[in-house]
Amino acid sequence: MSPTTQGPNVLNCVAVVSITPGLLPNYVADHVYYDKGRDAVDFVKTAVPKHVFVDFARLNDGWTGLRVVRAITESQERYPVEARSIIHVMKAHITEIDRVYVIRQGGYGLIPREPQAIQAVLRQRDVYVRPDTLLKKIVSQKPLAPTNKKEEYFPIFLLFRDYCGMAADVADRTYWKNNLHKKSVGVSNYISYLSLHIGAKDRRHEFVCAANKLILAK
Repeated sequence: MSPTTQGPNVLNCVAVVSITPGLLPNYVADHVYYDKGRDAVDFVKTAVPKHVFVDFARLNDGWTGLRVVRAITESQERYPVEARSIIHVMKAHITEIDRVYVIRQGGYGLIPREPQAIQAVLRQRDVYVRPDTLLKKIVSQKPLAPTNKKEEYFPIFLLFRDYCGMAADVADRTYWKNNLHKKSVGVSNYISYLSLHIGAKDRRHEFVCAANKLILAK
């Protein structure tokens, strides 16, 4: 089932969820700040800030940053893609495992916990491009699949990009890095792996069903 709820209007503002003060660059005037996860989630349920920066660390009410990301993602999953917040998680020391966790919960990326990193995100032109628009720009790019199977995997890859945006590229390349030379690799295995990167269960199920329909349509 595709997203049907219109959702609140996207606000041209920034929301920061952290117990660390002074993270926003001085030029960001229109913003909200929360040091409690529940308060931040309640706010996002009534208004959709364009950008949300969430601290990976534990907040003042015991919530973790990943819990906040998961709650925001689930609250917006029925909105059209253009009506969802762009969520980045902040962390002092970044590992690849942390990146995977963030992607699986619905985050767009993991950045250092510092004003310069937030500034880089806000000033990067492509960060304002929603996943559906991004697809039109890179539709000619193929996933890192075996040459003789690109056409078979590509529709699944594009579908996955609709669900995970730019994070889909990371998941796809990680899959082929680990499975490129394995004889047991198949489309069903590929779909199953990609689905693990979708945090919300109903969205994960929706993706799997849609991907299987693409296979049957061939």
